Amino acid sequence: MPLTDDQKVDARALHGWLGIATRFNDWIAKIMDDYGFEEGSDFYSNLSKTGGRPRKDYLLSLDVAKEIAMIGNTPKGKATRRYFIAAEKAAAAPTSSAPSSWTAILGSAAPMCCTSSTGQRTARLGHTGSSKTTKFGKLIRSTLVSARGGG
Repeated sequence: MPLTDDQKVDARALHGWLGIATRFNDWIAKIMDDYGFEEGSDFYSNLSKTGGRPRKDYLLSLDVAKEIAMIGNTPKGKATRRYFIAAEKAAAAPTSSAPSSWTAILGSAAPMCCTSSTGQRTARLGHTGSSKTTKFGKLIRSTLVSARGGG
């Protein structure tokens, strides 16, 4: 899941990554209404030309993107919730460290985390066959390290 230079997430990309079956325009309107996200702080929108009718695009703050991913009622939404629950538990336990394999926690439906062949934990998004660590995954990992008091 690519991030913009100012740490924003494209809502259309998140919609696709989560595997939401509802049409994007209907889904985003419901999410914004149901959860009270505010334009200017939680997200930014703009109209883009598509050669026909203009399309409204949304850039979400990273926190809002995480929240939307966690409430997603899809396998990837469930994996996201499990990931952040495990990360919170690991961060809250003063003598505990993160599990050696996030896959053990998240199961096979969890493309977000893995242990590399060198034993280094990495966070990533996308299909399980992808070896590319994304900016979003790196940000999640650095957030966890900071929350645990690491540097």
